Amino acid sequence: MSREAVIAFLRHVEGDSDVRTRLGVAPSSERYIEEGRGAGFEFSTAELRGITDAARYMDLARSDREVRDEVEKAQDPSTLVALGARRGFTFSEADLDAIAQPPPDELSDAELEQVAGGRRRRHVSFPDGCKTPTPGGPVPIPYPNW
Repeated sequence: MSREAVIAFLRHVEGDSDVRTRLGVAPSSERYIEEGRGAGFEFSTAELRGITDAARYMDLARSDREVRDEVEKAQDPSTLVALGARRGFTFSEADLDAIAQPPPDELSDAELEQVAGGRRRRHVSFPDGCKTPTPGGPVPIPYPNW
């Protein structure tokens, strides 16, 4: 059981529409754990709650200016935990650390620069009439219904 298993399962849910459909709109924590176990991920209710609450709090900080200002002024992770608790979120500093880690299959900025030949281009020109698709954004994850 581990926080890493929760995060790996959330990424699995994000990439698999069948799993999201099976979980439903507001799944219970028991349903989440059952689905995770079926996919080979072992984690506890406490680990699931900590990670999902930390993720939901940071999502709120991205969308709510007041919360974002609080987060930006926070001096350390313990302050973030206290701020989250005041808003009804239950997570630990370890949960924040876990969600801050990049996925293992993604390259860091330094690794990207090495692969790209050292320097990133700041501007790319496209011929007239060339239309590039815009990213659709993150896939919504049906977090457990607490």
